[in-house]
Amino acid sequence: MFAYLKRIPEYLKHPNLIIPAFDYIYTFYTPARYKYKNILKIAQNCEGLISPIEAVYLYKTILRNREIVGDILDFGSYKGLSSCILSQSGKKIKKNVIAFESFKGLPSPNLQLEDGFFKEGEYKASKKEFIGNVNKYGISKNIKLIEGDATKSLKERIESKKLTQFSFAFIDVDLYASTKNILFLLDTITKGGEIICVHDIYSHGIKKAMKEFINHSNYRVLVRRQIPATCIAELIIRKIKK
Repeated sequence: MFAYLKRIPEYLKHPNLIIPAFDYIYTFYTPARYKYKNILKIAQNCEGLISPIEAVYLYKTILRNREIVGDILDFGSYKGLSSCILSQSGKKIKKNVIAFESFKGLPSPNLQLEDGFFKEGEYKASKKEFIGNVNKYGISKNIKLIEGDATKSLKERIESKKLTQFSFAFIDVDLYASTKNILFLLDTITKGGEIICVHDIYSHGIKKAMKEFINHSNYRVLVRRQIPATCIAELIIRKIKK
C-alpha cells in the first residue's frame, strides 16, 4: 500500500486517475477485498492472461455500466478466464457475454511496432480448454462462443444485424491491426455510454490503435489511460457526437 501512497502526487497530475487509484487501494488493502473473493479465486485458479487485480477491475466496471443496453463482448478470450469473469458480472445485471476466439494463436505481428514483443502463433489455446474452464468457473449459460478470427466474425455479425449494440467490450487481442479493426467496427454500432477496456497498453501497437480510434470515433472518448497496477486502459464513449 505504501508504494501506491507514494504515487499519489503522480495521480494528482492526472485527475482521471485519482478515483481508480483510491478505488484500487480500497479494494485490495481493506476488508472490502472479501467482497470479491470469488472473483479473485477464479483468477488465481483458471489459467489465463489477466491478473487477479485486472479480473476484479473488469468485474466492477461492468457492474458500474449496468444501465447501458447491450451484450458484453470479449475479444481474445484465450482459455476462457476473461469470459468467466465477465459472465459473473453479466449474471448480476442479466446480460450475456459474446466471446470471440480463434484458438489459433496470434496472427503475424507488425514488424515495426511489435517485433520481439509478440510472436505469430503465440497464445494458442483449444476449444476444449475454453469450454472446460467456462463450465468450471463461469456462468456457461450466459456465454456464447464465436469461433474464428475476431475481426471477421465481428464484421459479419454487424453487417447481418445480429449485433447492433453493446454495453461493454474487453479487447485483449494483443496486436495493433486486430485491435484497431475491432475498435473501428465497434464505433459503427456505438450509441454513447459504452465502455471499452483495452489490454496490453504498454505495447506500441496498442497505443497507436487506441490513438487512431479516439481521433476517428464519431463520439467523444474519455480515456483513463492506465488503471493502477494493471495493463488496462478504459475508454468511455461519451453520449456526445463530434
